[in-house]
Amino acid sequence: FCLSRGLGDVYKRQAAMLRSLPGGIARLDARDERTILWYGSEFLSIIGYTEEQFKEELQSQCLYVHPEDMEQAEAAMHEAKETGRSSIMQGRIVTRSGKIRHLTITFSYMDGKDSEDGIPSYYSLAIDVTETVERQRLQQQALEDACRVAKHANQGKTEFLSRMSHDIRTPMNAIVGMTAIAGAHIEDTQKVRDCLKKINTSSKHLLNLINDCLLYTSPSPRDRQKSR
Repeated sequence: FCLSRGLGDVYKRQAAMLRSLPGGIARLDARDERTILWYGSEFLSIIGYTEEQFKEELQSQCLYVHPEDMEQAEAAMHEAKETGRSSIMQGRIVTRSGKIRHLTITFSYMDGKDSEDGIPSYYSLAIDVTETVERQRLQQQALEDACRVAKHANQGKTEFLSRMSHDIRTPMNAIVGMTAIAGAHIEDTQKVRDCLKKINTSSKHLLNLINDCLLYTSPSPRDRQKSR
């Protein structure tokens, strides 16, 4: 009798220690892999139920696990049972209000012969990582948006340079043509003067086009500041 009571006290102390761990700790019946036998202090606050709501609405079962993640949870539990080591998964739960929370869950298996009540069970410890996952999602979204903006900007530059190369050909051809004409009529002062006038006009137009091209393709002050 004394030995039995002593072992009972040990199990009670172990249970008390487990309940005091941070995060949502729970003991899950390994026979049906659904029923929660007991849980720690933060468990209900994580899933968003009161003790009464958990018993009446969920029948003390892990129906809060997101349906799409239940198979993954079962696989993690089986891994813990088969290997004898803890297994970890990241999954979602649905709170009573319908909010999705992301959890990192660790499973450990205990055989019935090692349990005070003879029930084989999984001990699960859940840490709420919703804020971390949301930050990562926002960072990923920002990165994707930046990539789209950069791609659009590069496409715009490509189209601009394509049009510019076509526009540059016009004054260049005029300069080359007028230079050839002037060279062929070097004795005709009026002809040479007229060619030089047209060459000057085309040169100014070409210079403006080049300045526009340099202005459009050069990095902005903000980009230059980033590269320092």
